[in-house]
Amino acid sequence: MNVDRLSVTVPAALGEELRRVANLRGEPVSALVTEAISRELRLIALDEALRHADTQFGPVSEEEVLRAMQSLLSNAKVA
Repeated sequence: MNVDRLSVTVPAALGEELRRVANLRGEPVSALVTEAISRELRLIALDEALRHADTQFGPVSEEEVLRAMQSLLSNAKVA
């Protein structure tokens, strides 16, 4: 696997917490940072896809959201 070495600066408290969590998980800080960056990039891609869908098809109405939520809840009760 190819890697890219980056240097970042974070507030001291954030760095301490990051090291603490990585230690608790038993993994290197770089693994935790890679996971966080990957998650953030997926969220950005999702936001872009939703913006594109809103532009192409229009925003989802509150009624559609409520119907979808009701459907999910009724399906969850059956399972």
